[in-house]
Amino acid sequence: AEMLDDNTVQKFIGEPLKKPNILDMEHPITLGALDLQDYYFEHRRQLAKAMSKSAKIIQDISDEYAQLTNRHYDFFETYRLEDAEYALVLIGSTAGTAKDVVDNLRAQGKKVGLMKIRVFRPFNYVRVRQALENIQTIGVMDRADGLNSLCGPVYSEICTSLYEAKKHPLLMNFIYGLGGREVSPEDIESVFEHLFKAKEQGKAINTIYIGVRE
Repeated sequence: AEMLDDNTVQKFIGEPLKKPNILDMEHPITLGALDLQDYYFEHRRQLAKAMSKSAKIIQDISDEYAQLTNRHYDFFETYRLEDAEYALVLIGSTAGTAKDVVDNLRAQGKKVGLMKIRVFRPFNYVRVRQALENIQTIGVMDRADGLNSLCGPVYSEICTSLYEAKKHPLLMNFIYGLGGREVSPEDIESVFEHLFKAKEQGKAINTIYIGVRE
């Protein structure tokens, strides 16, 4: 992308918002408010509506930024996913390591790819489903443990996304990197090996912990 001058960047960012002052008696604010039972439900509903409406704003700003910089930051990023039979879904910097592993496995003839979730809330269920429903076997990597739930939080959202899909991929959940533990290419390779084995056996095993000392 071309280098952007300071004026172009500032125009996109806009002027900084004026921070509220707790000592401004003409414009009082409340910090750490307690929302009691009488209106709690209504306020939570307003919050849910605001979150839902934010999806369009996120998309509009993403499109505007893409026109300015030729860099497109969407709700999620896909990598070599178009013809993939096996795919990872994950969040964060681990995707960089996973892309290298995808390239290595592609060189070996394995049809693998990945999806990197960029916006977790609001979760774009419809578009995620459209991108994943034709994949045969999917491994969802969670850097968080559900602590006696069925799965990690990302896996739960992917299952929900695919519930109304015409095709239902084989899904597996992997917990990794808790406490900031380093994730190696070998760890990512082991996840794909689990997916290859699951496809052969026609059976998924949940949940698998990667990189933990048993």
